[in-house]
Amino acid sequence: MAAGLFNFIINASSWLSTIISAMAGSMLSGNPLNSYILAAYLYEEGVSLVAVTAFMITWVTVGIAQAPVEKEYFGWKFTIFRNILFFLMAIIASILVTIIYKGII
Repeated sequence: MAAGLFNFIINASSWLSTIISAMAGSMLSGNPLNSYILAAYLYEEGVSLVAVTAFMITWVTVGIAQAPVEKEYFGWKFTIFRNILFFLMAIIASILVTIIYKGII
């Protein structure tokens, strides 16, 4: 299944692969060091820079797996708001990083 999703991300449009990568990063959260290793592998295999960046940012900042624990301390309202906000910010940041890196601005 992972190979099929991986191939889909590579072959999908830039916007679709970005959303899917951000969703994957949200569900597979981890520490920042591991995100660099995964990002390097994904980028070398042909995943777009914007999708890789969205994956890296959501991997660290959005935590679907940690939501039940976060809810205990901060409540559902804050937990959902924070995760949605960081998900959207990750998409925006990945677009900005790609624009700056590619030298468009």
